[in-house]
Amino acid sequence: MFEPRLPRQRGRARAFAIAAAAFAILAARSSAAFDVVRFDGIVGETGVPHGVGDLTLAIGDRSIPFSVLRAQKITGNPATGPEIISALGPGPPPLRVAGRDATVAKITEAKPGTRLTITGNLDAASPFLTLLDVEPAPTPSPAQ
Repeated sequence: MFEPRLPRQRGRARAFAIAAAAFAILAARSSAAFDVVRFDGIVGETGVPHGVGDLTLAIGDRSIPFSVLRAQKITGNPATGPEIISALGPGPPPLRVAGRDATVAKITEAKPGTRLTITGNLDAASPFLTLLDVEPAPTPSPAQ
């Protein structure tokens, strides 16, 4: 005997399964897209010996060179400094930076050659860094 409800129930079950899978994929992407990272580097310089790469910090209408001596993911999948930087794009990739005015000012007002530790929430896909903290690095820069 043919049950007319059975094809509709199967169709609803398939639609639900597809929607659940799509939601799971989107949820995984959104949680994996952001990582807290820490960059230790030198403001206003590029190509520093023993560096892992260079970035251009795009803050407002300014572009500030930043030579990265060390990069570390604090959350998410572990990655080395070069892996973090290469995920941002080719060359010295521009990294848009935003945050509280006082935190951003620690970068924009730093003299070239100043070593800073920058911690923020990184979206490598866009590339965008929301600053959490900027502080002087504990050791002197090789340029100083």
